[in-house]
Amino acid sequence: MTATVAGYSHVAICVSDVEQSRDFYSGTLGLPEAERPDFGFPGAWYQIGPLQLHLMQRDVPEGGKGIGPHFALWIPTDEFQDYVEQVRDGGGSIMVEPNQRESDGVWAAFCKDPDGNIIELTDMGPKG
Repeated sequence: MTATVAGYSHVAICVSDVEQSRDFYSGTLGLPEAERPDFGFPGAWYQIGPLQLHLMQRDVPEGGKGIGPHFALWIPTDEFQDYVEQVRDGGGSIMVEPNQRESDGVWAAFCKDPDGNIIELTDMGPKG
């Protein structure tokens, strides 16, 4: 019997200052914070539909250039442009402007959090 991966659970990223990151993820991106157990170090969890984003206050590794490692937030197509503007209005920096792929019509834009973690905003929902 072979075990298989059933689906996506969460993304965990390192942040240097959990309170500064909480302002960004809760305030600028508007994500709802979820209950988090005490692991003996600062962090925060966010519920995004059926998935979660976990922030861990740790030393942040230096990132490379370009898009590189990132996670993607699914924004419904009819709200996509407004959401990008909400991020801008909240002080977020859009590093790749909204664009629509010719091959499949998917919209995407990229921004960074205060620690330089790259976040894709897209109207492509979870696969499955």
